[in-house]
Amino acid sequence: MHHDDKYAGHFGQEKTFALISQKYFWPTLRKDTEEYVRTCAVCQKRKARRHRPYGELTPLPLLDKPWQELTIDFITDLPPSKQGECVYNAILVIMDRFTKMSIYIPTTKQCTSVELTQLLSDKVVRHYGIPRGIVSNRGSVFTS
Repeated sequence: MHHDDKYAGHFGQEKTFALISQKYFWPTLRKDTEEYVRTCAVCQKRKARRHRPYGELTPLPLLDKPWQELTIDFITDLPPSKQGECVYNAILVIMDRFTKMSIYIPTTKQCTSVELTQLLSDKVVRHYGIPRGIVSNRGSVFTS
């Protein structure tokens, strides 16, 4: 089956199967037809959206001095690393958006929002003050 620009697509799984099976047969015809219809590029482009419109993208503000705004993220699923009594399997990456200076803090994948707050306080606030903003991937640890 081939889509030309003048066609809006096919007629759905059942009708497409019925039309093909009038002239052709192979053991996996139904499964192949369902797969074709489900992954049809033309249909994917023309499918009605069932979600609210996406919000407008807004650029991050320009900065004029260091440590006003940070980006934070975790690198997880690392092999365990022991330091004293603690065993770490993740790294918290804190980056200053102005200078691109980064701080890498060993932690665990199970880091809670309370532990994250303590790490930020110890490693950033104590040295540079309270940041004006933090950019993250909106993971559950960050949003809580």
